[in-house]
Amino acid sequence: MKHLYATTAIILSAMPALAVTPAEALFASQEAMRISGMPLTYGEMEHQGNDIILHDLKMERDTDGFSIAITEDWVRLSNTGNGTVEITQSPLMLITVNDSRWYGDPRIVIVEFTSDYSTQASDSGDGIRFVTNMPLAEVRVDPDRVSGVPGLDEFSVGFTDVVFDYVQTSLPDDHLGLDGHFAIGSMLLSLQFTDSADPIMVQIDGSVGEMVRDVDVIVPLLPENGVRSPVEILGVTEVTFDTFDLQISSHGGPQGNGEFAVGIKSYDASEVVTEQSAGFNVKMTGVHVGASGGDLPVDELQVEAPTVTGSMVIPVGASDDVKDLGFMLQVDQFRVNDEMWDSFDPERSLPRDPANFLLDVSAKVRMFVDLMDLANENVSPPQDGSPVGELISVDLGALNVNLAGASLAGLGGVTFPMGGKLGDRDIPNPIGKLTFTLHGTEALIESLGHLPMIPPQISFSAMSAIGMLTRPAGEDTVESVVEFGPDFSITVNGVKMQ
Repeated sequence: MKHLYATTAIILSAMPALAVTPAEALFASQEAMRISGMPLTYGEMEHQGNDIILHDLKMERDTDGFSIAITEDWVRLSNTGNGTVEITQSPLMLITVNDSRWYGDPRIVIVEFTSDYSTQASDSGDGIRFVTNMPLAEVRVDPDRVSGVPGLDEFSVGFTDVVFDYVQTSLPDDHLGLDGHFAIGSMLLSLQFTDSADPIMVQIDGSVGEMVRDVDVIVPLLPENGVRSPVEILGVTEVTFDTFDLQISSHGGPQGNGEFAVGIKSYDASEVVTEQSAGFNVKMTGVHVGASGGDLPVDELQVEAPTVTGSMVIPVGASDDVKDLGFMLQVDQFRVNDEMWDSFDPERSLPRDPANFLLDVSAKVRMFVDLMDLANENVSPPQDGSPVGELISVDLGALNVNLAGASLAGLGGVTFPMGGKLGDRDIPNPIGKLTFTLHGTEALIESLGHLPMIPPQISFSAMSAIGMLTRPAGEDTVESVVEFGPDFSITVNGVKMQ
């Protein structure tokens, strides 16, 4: 195999000046593969006029116990004469994965990727723009070309209307800039395997409607260990898709036949990563989960939630400045089917209104260690017992739970100034207040006492515990005010607990 660096440099010096030449497109592709940790090599380079044809291409990464190699018969980079380059390649690509990290014996899978597509490379002004159109593509595993993975009968993923459209820019210090989007019209998944020991045949089918992934990121060189943390890829990534469906069915075995399905009507997520923080947001609508058969106590279980939203922000860079840490999860109108309710509440003692959940908590922290460094397995946390960061404060912005006619609400905040002692070490002393309000709990506990599976003494114990830790705050409403004070004192409704 010949490496491309010296060869590409010779070609660049020999080619006439065009907006983008085949050699420039080749060099950019080589840089992208090098940054990804899979350098591109080839067996032979052929010239036909200004066109370049590479034969016996290979892109490979080999780390401890894991290797992946991608091979192609040929790739052609053609000068179109209008300042662009058309890139075509053999319709079959083989991906060989060899993994012995967890199972001892190697598990070898050869994946066939077939497609008929072409790529246009042009000068965007900021870098080289690559546009790939792929009307049809399929990823398939031939069971006869698999070893160490017993029982695999079928695996295939089909794609339609795939488009890659991005601008690639080479940056200093072995970094690569990518700005563009990836889209597919639809995706179909089929997986079937048989457990010869049980025996159980499992069939997995999935589909995704139109999906778009927009990126504007800076990608660093892959570390030698082959592991790159997501927070090392700086920039903005957005993903949207609709009509996600996944069905899993099993046949045979001691539990008999079973079915499991997950559906999402729409999905919208974004990720923003800087050198100091990483933020994630997600929103799903029309979430539905169904199951039947197996060990379920009912013939069919149905769970649905019209809307699920979540967000998280975490500081990743070491800094003397105070940074934000936050998490939010909200589930609206969560419900299960009546058949599941009837399995434990046949008399309909409990209200079956949809449940709602909201948790919104934030914090202020100071990081002493760069989490992007800790993501590298060659970097360990401090061994002298010193912390990776300092917790300044925690704020419970909202805790709201509505379930079976009862509700729980919570809010408050706690700071963590230094002032406590653990042996001869200074430690933070929590100071602050949290307030929790419960409504409808007496009626809920009384209803729970009518359920066949709950003994009467459990209801009595629950009422006693609530009575000890709460105080009246209205009709069928109680509250609990937890205060943290000096010398690690804790009081609940004015009663000292510690």
